[in-house]
Amino acid sequence: MNATPTLQPRKQPSQQRAEQRVADIIAAYRRLLDSEARSITTNRVAKEAGIPVSSLYQYFPNKEAIAYAVYREWAEEALAELRNRREAARHASSWFEFLMGNASEFFGRSSSAKIVHQLSPVMDASPELKKAQRTYLAQMNAIVCDTMRILGSDWPDEPLANIVSLIIELNTTTFRHMARQNAAAAVETQRHWQAAARAILQRCLETPYAAFKSETGV
Repeated sequence: MNATPTLQPRKQPSQQRAEQRVADIIAAYRRLLDSEARSITTNRVAKEAGIPVSSLYQYFPNKEAIAYAVYREWAEEALAELRNRREAARHASSWFEFLMGNASEFFGRSSSAKIVHQLSPVMDASPELKKAQRTYLAQMNAIVCDTMRILGSDWPDEPLANIVSLIIELNTTTFRHMARQNAAAAVETQRHWQAAARAILQRCLETPYAAFKSETGV
């Protein structure tokens, strides 16, 4: 994934000790997210990681680059999951079996809620991070649209991509809401969201686009 130079690591770790240092820096940043994301500085990250700030700067030019590394780690995992689900769709006997049988997996893990919520103010405050985020979201949109095509949706590219964008945006908003809830309430919210998202996707699979246009007057 391409990012602007200010978000790229200064150098890639080539030895195990260096890889561990980078991992420690990222882990320290994630721990600090539990307090206040906006107040994180490179000095605080270095202190939390137990290293001199000069060592941190060997790998990351600024705190945004560390935030990007954290977001990229989450986003790459999400993309891998979506690709796996797309492949599973190729072997499903029907869209109904796929969508209804894998609902809890299709709409994302609740464990993603925390990191999405915590990184939100950091991403929103940086145009470069927002641009990188949009690039990842566009990839996620494309994979889900591919999955819908495999499952049989005849909706044209633009309205289908619009629906998928809506679902991704609502998914992010739901995750942020869940991150502020206790465990029991978050589980209930997740179930409500799964039912709502499933109904939206079902519309794109069950209703031909021509029928949808006729029904809604679009």
